Amino acid sequence: MEHFKEKEESAPRTDRIYQNMRWQALAENKAVVLSKLDEIMTVISISRAGGLPVSELTSDLIVALTETDDAEILEVANTVSRNFLEKLRDGIAEFPTGEIPVLFASLQLFAVEPGQYGFETTDNPDSEINRITGREIGDSARDLYGVAQRQLASARTLRAFAASALFALFDRAEFSEIRDYMLDEVYPMITALNCDARYRPFRTSLVANIADKLYRFANRTSDLELKELLHAIFEKKYIKFGTSGFRAFVNKDFTQKRSDCVTEAMCNDLEISQKKGGRPVVITYDTRIGARDFALESARVFLSRGFSVRFAAEPSPTGALVYWLREVERGEAAGGENMTPSHNPLSTQGQRWSMENGDVAPTSVTDRIEREANIICMRAPEIGKYDLLQAQSEGRFEYINMRDGYTTWVAVFLRSQELDGLLREFYSQPDHHFIHNAMNGVARGYIADIFEKLEIPPESIFQMDSEEDELLGLRFYANPEKQWLLPTMDRLNRIGALFECANDTDGDRCGGILDSGGFTNLNKLLAMLCDFTIKRLGWKNHIVIRTGTTSTALDDVVSALKCGHGNETDVDIDIPTPEWDQINSLVRHPFYNLIRVSDETEYALSLQRFPCIVTEVGFKYISAAIAKYDLPAAVAGEESGGFTIKRFPDKDGIIGICMIASMIAWHEKPPGEIWRKHTELYGKKFDERLDIWAPNIPKENIINSWLDCPPESIAGQKVLWAGGTYHDKVEFVLEGPGPGPGPDTISRLLVRASGTEEINRIYIESGDETTLRAIMQVTLDRLNDLIIEDIGNARSYHGLADRIASTGMTFMTESDRNRYFAAVRKKMDVLAAREHESPIVIYRRVLRLLTLEMDRDVNVRHAAWGVDIGAEYYRRIFGAG
Repeated sequence: MEHFKEKEESAPRTDRIYQNMRWQALAENKAVVLSKLDEIMTVISISRAGGLPVSELTSDLIVALTETDDAEILEVANTVSRNFLEKLRDGIAEFPTGEIPVLFASLQLFAVEPGQYGFETTDNPDSEINRITGREIGDSARDLYGVAQRQLASARTLRAFAASALFALFDRAEFSEIRDYMLDEVYPMITALNCDARYRPFRTSLVANIADKLYRFANRTSDLELKELLHAIFEKKYIKFGTSGFRAFVNKDFTQKRSDCVTEAMCNDLEISQKKGGRPVVITYDTRIGARDFALESARVFLSRGFSVRFAAEPSPTGALVYWLREVERGEAAGGENMTPSHNPLSTQGQRWSMENGDVAPTSVTDRIEREANIICMRAPEIGKYDLLQAQSEGRFEYINMRDGYTTWVAVFLRSQELDGLLREFYSQPDHHFIHNAMNGVARGYIADIFEKLEIPPESIFQMDSEEDELLGLRFYANPEKQWLLPTMDRLNRIGALFECANDTDGDRCGGILDSGGFTNLNKLLAMLCDFTIKRLGWKNHIVIRTGTTSTALDDVVSALKCGHGNETDVDIDIPTPEWDQINSLVRHPFYNLIRVSDETEYALSLQRFPCIVTEVGFKYISAAIAKYDLPAAVAGEESGGFTIKRFPDKDGIIGICMIASMIAWHEKPPGEIWRKHTELYGKKFDERLDIWAPNIPKENIINSWLDCPPESIAGQKVLWAGGTYHDKVEFVLEGPGPGPGPDTISRLLVRASGTEEINRIYIESGDETTLRAIMQVTLDRLNDLIIEDIGNARSYHGLADRIASTGMTFMTESDRNRYFAAVRKKMDVLAAREHESPIVIYRRVLRLLTLEMDRDVNVRHAAWGVDIGAEYYRRIFGAG
């Protein structure tokens, strides 16, 4: 303690930029900023490494590197940062053990942040897509790209210094016991942080994976001090945002302390960047255990910073939060917070932010909050919290009832579209009832309340899993998709319901509909809803939006209706298609690499021009598209379960179910029959999505290897188009003989790597189901081959156990499982020989890691997917039945 006290007294004055010179102030006060950077350089020069105030200097420099695009400020900030990192690297031994977590937090910020997203996304005038489309690029665009490339080159140099400092940090004596694990499993990831094609979103994922790996290393040592150190480092794990917020495992990396950092970062952003200090904040939460407590603690932080808080009296849907921000606060609130991880596993929690008008927070906002949260996490300040009772007595904290206002709002909307009579007439009939499965989430009772306001008999809805249960009925995923709905088929049949619909935990998703014929996914429902809203409800001048992973069946409807097909009157319908003449924006994105185009270039290009507006995955991009074109949406959604209509800025599963129920009432048929009729008008389109666990290396290798060397054909289908983004996705447009004498079949294959989990998502679409199955099998075979190959790269039985635990068996055939476990056995024999152990000893060590010592959250995911990896391993290795 004396050492820390002495250091504190002798430390030079810091926080020259972080506390006082933010955002616009940097550009407006250039001379002052440069002077402050000069002062920081002096501090670094005259101080020994161990005497540097690391967190304060890091804060100053990260702000200077990320909150301006002024070339002179950036040049000086880069130079000062390099000197800082070089001094840390060379003097890393001077720091006491207790400061290692702060050093790690500092270095991960420098490994991630340099190279602003704005520079990374500057269009390359000479890119392949610009070349083949003949796009003309002016001198100003070329100059802008040149500036961006110079800045990115400086950023790469800076990240290389950060990586070298990380190597020096982990070379310290404290880590000597796990040195081999570091060399085998962590050092390659540190090196990969500076790969040219690993842009900021993918660096954040990788640096979070490094912390996860260190957390697992704590189970590989009996040294209590090392365990404590590794856990302390993990507390500084990069706080990574998804589409609109932070999501992580409760009491592991989603802790109260880290949640407070996120709230404090939201406060800073509201005050500094958005100029909304003092406005009210609206807070809601889902039904999971601990969600309300996390939300109340967040409210205390907002109150301490001078914001007033409207707090939901009960767990409330995302749609109700949007309603409150738009209709009650009228856009005058600071914004809204929702404490929910949405549909994700039971053991997770999340913290999302919505803008004052209900829009999903855009990337420009979430990146700022994410970066600020990590600076705060590094600095570990005492975060103030206000007393709730005192705030309530002062009129600054109040409980609000969102339910009645929101359900009335939805009912009024349905009446405005003349859907109330349609719903009432159809669902008043004795045989016309359906199941609403709330999955123990916030949507419980909401559909019934809306129907009651429309004077529809309550017996038309059978409410399922609507009781209060903080453990969500022990379901692992409250996810309204096929795998989680099919087990309820017996209840559907027992009560003779027309269909079953469901919402996820926060009520923003409705992934599909179950009827007696099976499951109809949202890809199909979006296409049918598009037909319904435009053709049946007569919604004119409405755009249609989908994400890049969503079926082109939606495009087929728009194309047909614009040309008068699929319409009883054969009259063309005026649907705005503002991007139809352009190559879709996903392909034009600077991260995208166009690898192969067939010789019939114009034909291949035409297959990347869509009548729908196509966005990146994530609802914030859909919300941005609605705002960009300032037009209502006939339907706007993503295949993963969320969609919206009109100008509602966020996905809303409750309104979604009301619209689906209306469509079913209009057709007077269950969804499976509606789809069959739909295909007669618009053509058949088959689609499949597979979520497959795969260790991080093969998870990325299936993408990177296909981008490095794309095949000329897949499953007998010619590759017309191959492209994608390294570490993120690869896509193919394929063509081959159709099932009959008609035109050739177009198929699409896209493989994405999850940014937060060891999962590959495989999306396949084709006009022919047999072709789809063939493409699916080839893709699975390739991924399984890479997974099996990766087994051979394990350097220890711990690394081997990690790979086994991260591998899903759901889509492996029996022969693949035999090959996989043969590779596992072979690797264990090699390890046994190297360690001069009997193979049975290694077998048992791995078995123990896969059972008694398995990471809790990995085990939960295995159980959720119906795989007992420990039992599977035991049966395959020991030959037990």
